[in-house]
Amino acid sequence: MENIARILQKAKDRLMARGIEAPQAAASLSITLPILVAAADESREELQDIWARLLAAAADPSRARSFRIAFIEAAKMMDPLDAAVLQAAQSLHGGTGDDRANSLAADLRASRDEIDVSISHLHELGMLRDNAVSAFGREFLRAVSG
Repeated sequence: MENIARILQKAKDRLMARGIEAPQAAASLSITLPILVAAADESREELQDIWARLLAAAADPSRARSFRIAFIEAAKMMDPLDAAVLQAAQSLHGGTGDDRANSLAADLRASRDEIDVSISHLHELGMLRDNAVSAFGREFLRAVSG
């Protein structure tokens, strides 16, 4: 329950920062419930933040229409380093090639093997394609941004 309460508060804070009153922005139960169920056991801060961002996106009238259930499924499969690599790949203008993977390893204080595993996993999730952020990855990042 504490995890859910934390995620709900973070989502509410995000909505308020966007000028959206929470009661106005009630998300569909078919989206909210799977997010809360998936997030309930998550104690890792990085992934709690992803769940809160997804919940806020689902409740934001300007983002709800482009929200995909597949975002929930992808987030369920992510590890904290995967989320960091995906965000970093976007800031590197989509690239995760060898030189950039070495740079990511240094920036994220991870081994090159850990980065390679995350890159491989993000490919499996459809977030990366040809070592660049895919359309699905970009849409996911838009949903969880700002």
